[in-house]
Order: sequence, then C-alpha cells, then structure tokens
Amino acid sequence: STIPKATLFSIPSAALAAVWRWLLSQYEVELVSMQSFSANVVWSVTMVVLSMLLGFRTNKAYSRFWEGITLVNQMSAEWFEACSNLTAFSKAASSKFPDSADTRRRVRIFQYTLVRLMSLMHGTALRQIGGYSEEFVVLDVQALDEESMKYLYEFCAKQHVNRVEVLLHWIQV
Repeated sequence: STIPKATLFSIPSAALAAVWRWLLSQYEVELVSMQSFSANVVWSVTMVVLSMLLGFRTNKAYSRFWEGITLVNQMSAEWFEACSNLTAFSKAASSKFPDSADTRRRVRIFQYTLVRLMSLMHGTALRQIGGYSEEFVVLDVQALDEESMKYLYEFCAKQHVNRVEVLLHWIQV
C-alpha cells in the first residue's frame, strides 16, 4: 500500500507547517519584516531549488539507465563468449575420433542444443529484466524436447522458480 510510504513524507511536512504556524503566532513582530519579500523573490527561489532538484534527479536516472544498458550488454557478450568457447572446445571430441560418424553426430547435437539453450536463457533473462512485458526471439525452441519446455513454462511459473537459473543448470549439467 502507498499509504504508509505517503505517511512517512506527510508527517514531517505537517510538523514543519505546525512549527511555522506556531512561530508566526509567537514572534509576529519579528517576522513582519519578512513580508517585505515580494512574490517574485519567493517564486524565483522556489524555481531555482526545484530546477536543481529536478536536474540532479534526472542525472541520477540517466546514470542508472546507462548502467543497466551496460550490464545487459555485458551479460550478452559474456554468454555469447561462453557459448562460443563451449562450442569450440566440443570440437576437440570430433578431432579426437575423426573417423567416428557417431561422435561427430553427437558433438553436433550437443552444439545445437547448447546454442538453443543459451539463446533461450538469453531471451528469458531479457524478458525477466523487462518485467515480462515483451517476448524475445530465440533460436529454434521447437527442437528442444517437449517435456523440458513444459517443465520450464508451466512448473516454473506455478512454483515461482527462476527460469534463467533452471536453464543455467541445464547447460551446466
């Protein structure tokens, strides 16, 4: 609820207003000289303060935005590099047994599955970061087995399990 948060901001403001009213009633003579300030001066000071606050807040939001974009790009690059390295390292099995068609087939199936899982993990992570408001294109999800996809989309959603962590575990295993 927003009421407790709003109360945290409204109570100090109300207390300051009450203190100001009390000061005006107790020290009316001393504060009469403050009436000489024109409305233009008060308005100018208020606008300067609000402009500075708005500027600092905008600058902070801009910094957070670029930090987020940088981290997402870094994540993409690191996952791409990991997938590339695993694909390259798996080629060693093919070169170790160059005459075995079965080994080459199994290595190719491993590489294709790895790329599909990495693509799915990347798309799922981007969707999670975006608040599940957008779908992202992934590579050939239909080639993955139906039972795993059902687990990923139905069970994980019901149990509130992080799908990215599940995919990462599948890749590691």
